[in-house]
Amino acid sequence: MLTFTKLLSIVLISFLLTSLAHPKGMTITEKQYALGFFYATKDNAMAQLFTGFVVLGVATMEDEQKDTAKTQYKLGRAYQFGDGVEKDSKKALEWYRKSANQGYAKAQNKLGHLYHNGILVEKDLKLAVKWYEKAAEQNFLSAMFNLGILYGSSKTSFDWYKRAADLGHAKSQYNLAYLYHYGVGVKKDYDTAMTWYHKAANNGVAASQYYIGTTYEAGSGSEKNSKLAAMWYAQAAEQGEVNSQYRLGYLYETGDGVKQDKKIAAKWYLKATDQGHTKARYYMGLMYYEGEGVEQNKAMGIAFLKLSAKQNHAPAGRALKAYGVE
Repeated sequence: MLTFTKLLSIVLISFLLTSLAHPKGMTITEKQYALGFFYATKDNAMAQLFTGFVVLGVATMEDEQKDTAKTQYKLGRAYQFGDGVEKDSKKALEWYRKSANQGYAKAQNKLGHLYHNGILVEKDLKLAVKWYEKAAEQNFLSAMFNLGILYGSSKTSFDWYKRAADLGHAKSQYNLAYLYHYGVGVKKDYDTAMTWYHKAANNGVAASQYYIGTTYEAGSGSEKNSKLAAMWYAQAAEQGEVNSQYRLGYLYETGDGVKQDKKIAAKWYLKATDQGHTKARYYMGLMYYEGEGVEQNKAMGIAFLKLSAKQNHAPAGRALKAYGVE
């Protein structure tokens, strides 16, 4: 009798044989799935046979080089991270280089990153620049950004950030804003800095969203507008930006720019405390001790205040003293 398991086995074997005839027809992940199926159904003979097919699939890609630079890059990643094959730094570099030498920008940027940070190879900034520049010549934006980082606080750094920022690279837009803000590698220009901060913020850079929030909350560089501050803090806070989580909590606690809601305030304070934010720990300590926004728990309140005090936050120490805790 032909059971479902046997039928599925036949289907998988047929798929396998087809993939061997057409190597692009079955991914390593699909082969791994099939291998897992045979082990799960205790078909050890088929599992052993399929293990050979999985290895053969990788070997086939190597022997034929798969003709494309993109696939060579993927093989480099597979060997670097052990994705479907055993980790092998030498083979990873070999495939990355083959791909990069064929002009694949992603591989060129990858080699630049490896040499820049001393990963898999000895750190070599000259080689890092060489490969980053090859990728940048193809308008690969991450390579331009990486060159900006590599050149540090210099006019060359500014030039690379500017080139990438003009092409819409969000992180470069933020870094460019910072350079204009503080006059690093370029004449200080706060108005231009704000233009780039807004571009980066609109492209989802949390640090930029936080900074814009601070300008609206404090009324520095723009008219004070706590409602807009809360909007920008919320966007950054949702991405895990800790200072935005704290400031958003504070706005909800005080009702500044938003409808006062101490439960929501506690929610954002707690998220910030999870990342070790000193002031958030202080305010959560008070809220737990007094039972505001959360169910009263004096022990928890003291614990948060002690954490804040250990981070040298003086108000936390004074609060502990007021509660009779030394």
